[in-house]
Amino acid sequence: MKKILLYLILLQTFSIHSQEQKITYSIQLSKIKEFDKNEYLKNLNEKAIQSAQNLTFTLTISDSITRFSLDENMEMDNNQDGRKFAITLTEVLKEIYVKNNFSYQNNTAGFFDENEYIIEKNIDTNWVLSTETKLIDKKTCYKATTTYYGINSDRTFQYPVTAWYCPEIPLPYGPAGFGGLPGLILELQKNKVTFGAVKINLNSKKKTLTTMPLKGQLIRKEDYDNKVIIIAKAIQEENAKRKEESKKALKNN
Repeated sequence: MKKILLYLILLQTFSIHSQEQKITYSIQLSKIKEFDKNEYLKNLNEKAIQSAQNLTFTLTISDSITRFSLDENMEMDNNQDGRKFAITLTEVLKEIYVKNNFSYQNNTAGFFDENEYIIEKNIDTNWVLSTETKLIDKKTCYKATTTYYGINSDRTFQYPVTAWYCPEIPLPYGPAGFGGLPGLILELQKNKVTFGAVKINLNSKKKTLTTMPLKGQLIRKEDYDNKVIIIAKAIQEENAKRKEESKKALKNN
C-alpha cells in the first residue's frame, strides 16, 4: 500500500485505556483475475477498485467494546454499482462489534429478513507471529498471518490473512473484526482487500460507543453458515427440478 499520512493524537495526561479511540482506515482492492472472462464482471471489478478510493471505515474503541463501521459522512460518488460491490468485498455490510473475544454482526437481507440474526463469531487468535517488519509511516510494524474460513452460498472457502501490527500502540484491535495481536493492526490484507490506517486518534473527547445496539436472534457463525448452505442447496435443487420439468414439457410438445 502506498505511503499514508498517519496522525497520532496523544495526550500524555490521560491513559489510552480510559479514553475512546478512533482509527480510520482506507481500503484498496486488488483485481479479481477470474472476472476477466466475463465482460460485465470485469467492468464491475474495475468500478469497485475505483470506488474503493472514496471509502473509509472507522474502528471505535471504548472500554471493552469496539465497533468497525463504514463512514457514511463522505461525498457520494456516481458509481453506485462499484461502491456496493466494493463494500461487499470488505464483508462489512453491517457494523461489526467486538466484546470479550467475540465479534457480533447483524445479517443482511437475502436468505433471511434483514437483522433477523446477530451472528456471533470467535475472534481469530490463531496468528502465526513473524519477526519480519516494515515501516508504516515511520512506525515499526510486525507481520502476523492466519487463515480465514467462510462460505459463498453453498461453497466453503479459505484464504490467507496478513496483518501488520504496531507494538508501540498497545491496543489488541484491528479492522473488520480482526485483532488479538500485541499491538494495533495498521494494515490488514484480507483476500482482495487491504485495509490501511490513515488516521489514529487515541484520545477522542467525545464518547459515542457505550453498548452494542444490535437486535435479533443470537446465533453462532457456524450455525448461521449451515443454515445458508442448506437453503442455498434447496434453491439449487428446486431450480434444477424446474429446469428438468421444463425440458420434459418442451419435449412432449
